[in-house]
Amino acid sequence: MLNCTLLDDYQNMALSLTDWSSLRPAVQTRSLQQHIADDETLIATLADSDIFSEAVEDIAAWLHHQPLRSLL
Repeated sequence: MLNCTLLDDYQNMALSLTDWSSLRPAVQTRSLQQHIADDETLIATLADSDIFSEAVEDIAAWLHHQPLRSLL
């Protein structure tokens, strides 16, 4: 089984925004609501994760504040 961790899910909504059941039983998913700024703590937290990503609202907020040219 693969472990997937969703980072910075501040609103605790990432697991409810989509149907993750299609990944089971191959992937177990968890979300972390708190931001982990310390590198050592982040590494330890993700040690058992095979997949990790930032939560959707974090990416959307980042894209909203970036000039379009910086994305090209």
